[in-house]
Amino acid sequence: MWSKKINNKQESKFFDGENICHQLLNSIFGKIKQTFNEIFTEDDTKNYSLPKIIVIGNESTGKSSLLENITKCQLFPRDSKLCTKCPVCIKLTNGPISKYNVTYQENKKFIKINLFSKFEIYDIVLNYMKTLPDDFISEQEILIDITDPDIPTFEFYDLPGIRTYPPETAEITLKLCKKYLSDKNSIVLCVVPATTTRLTSCQSIALISEMKMEHNCILALTMVDRLQPENIEELLIKRIIKTSDELINLNFAGYVAIINRIHLDKISLIENDTIEKKWFDDNIIECIPEEYNNYENLIRENVSISNLVQKIDQLYNKFINEDWKPRILESINDKLSGLVNSYSLLGEEIIDNIKINNYIHKFLKSLIKQNLFESEIEYENDNKSIDIYSIDNYKKFNKISSEIETTCDKNMDIFIANISLKISNYFNNEDIYKLKRFEKVNQLLFDKIITYINDNENKLISIKNNIKIYQTMQLLKCNVCDFNKINGRINLLLKYNIIYPLLNINIDFKQNDYVESDKYKKIRNDLKNQINTVKINYDKIYSL
Repeated sequence: MWSKKINNKQESKFFDGENICHQLLNSIFGKIKQTFNEIFTEDDTKNYSLPKIIVIGNESTGKSSLLENITKCQLFPRDSKLCTKCPVCIKLTNGPISKYNVTYQENKKFIKINLFSKFEIYDIVLNYMKTLPDDFISEQEILIDITDPDIPTFEFYDLPGIRTYPPETAEITLKLCKKYLSDKNSIVLCVVPATTTRLTSCQSIALISEMKMEHNCILALTMVDRLQPENIEELLIKRIIKTSDELINLNFAGYVAIINRIHLDKISLIENDTIEKKWFDDNIIECIPEEYNNYENLIRENVSISNLVQKIDQLYNKFINEDWKPRILESINDKLSGLVNSYSLLGEEIIDNIKINNYIHKFLKSLIKQNLFESEIEYENDNKSIDIYSIDNYKKFNKISSEIETTCDKNMDIFIANISLKISNYFNNEDIYKLKRFEKVNQLLFDKIITYINDNENKLISIKNNIKIYQTMQLLKCNVCDFNKINGRINLLLKYNIIYPLLNINIDFKQNDYVESDKYKKIRNDLKNQINTVKINYDKIYSL
């Protein structure tokens, strides 16, 4: 090695110095997260999840170093020869007990390693990356879970760098970045070395523009300490104050220059903050030419990791107010509308005899409209015509007519049983609240209908005879036209003699007959409570 002997690596404290976790906890994020935890269940968070941070860029641009710098967590392998070969997700969770684990997939099986110390994480991730072949990019995430009382619940993603070759690897890296950028509930950090001579040649910038994520993206210019003094104006200053011609067609949410810690880790992360500040003071702030005096404040605001963390927080707040909040309010409002609709299906809480009978009348009409009382006797269509008036066939007709008398009686019994079954099934439909909630009304109406049908058995005689004639003629293979006539007559007789008169049924209910059952009282109270809770949640989110 050309340099002097390297000292031992410095082990950095987690979440120390300028970092996004402290910034978020002390800003609107802290308020939102507290409210979020109060009003949403674990299932809700799948629909109402808070924004995440995604870091993308070309290969070896300093993405992992940047993510390490803004979180102040030494978790991401940054070896110059060992790139990020799969998406790395760091999931921070606020919890009473500190817990750490790493999960990854190996031989199609998920392996979860529980750790005693967060300082063990780095080696686990590094060793996993070493197991993946060179020039190989895996789409399977490695998940780092950190639970701690002093951190916010948040997610960060470090993606493999976009490559230009070989073609297969280049395609995979682009596909991965597009996949994560398609999640619009994200804040993006696009990492580009300040030494890049033209931003127009940068694939990551082109991709963000293609995915229409510029408004949600901050451009982080890394490696600024490698710039030659003569290049600082063009490659750094004009970019961070947005006067460079490269930015004419770009509209990023921010542009910030930073200096990451080098791979050798001879200094801690918090020491790097001090070194970075000194470099910007010595080489940028104290050297501002007279023609740039009007830009001094803007330059100061767009250099250092401290300002990048603040800009992420500002972008987060803007995203919450302009995107997340309206979307969540709309979703909550949809949920409220569904609950109110479910409540309306229960009908009025206080009801009288007249309204009960009106419900019954509508209920019976709906049964008729849905043809739930139609005869279910099976027919066979046959176009073959037989003359039943021939002597032989007439004798045969009488014989068959006699033989099927018992069958006709059985068919009528089946018909009545089918009506009973259909009525019972209809009442047992969980969606029919207006009548089902009154158990006594339900039973009285059911009994009344069945009694009515049984009491009118004499009216069914003509229908029975028509069925008998039809069956006889069917066995004789009568013309299909005769079948249509007889079938139509059976249905008409059934409707006019049995079904339609049901609409005139009125039952003199007593007041305690239409008291809701305990089950439906609970349904009503639960819906009331849910509606009230959702309204409160809406107001809490609206007021953020």
